[in-house]
Amino acid sequence: MGVVINQLVHSILTDAGRVYPLSVVLEGEYGHTGVSLSVPCVLGRRGIERVIEIPLSEEEKLKMQLSVETLKKYL
Repeated sequence: MGVVINQLVHSILTDAGRVYPLSVVLEGEYGHTGVSLSVPCVLGRRGIERVIEIPLSEEEKLKMQLSVETLKKYL
């Protein structure tokens, strides 16, 4: 865990723009809003610069939708 934290801090301090899987509240990405999921993000000096939307198969979209529904149900 310490190694990962070191990498994240380094990316922020050096404005590296590296991609990490990070938990972020979605604002329309992947068609979802108001739920926090771990998705690929570009990390830079200002924190999460943007979410990278990778293409998902129909099965992956369905599984993500089920995850979102479950999270919203319990939060």
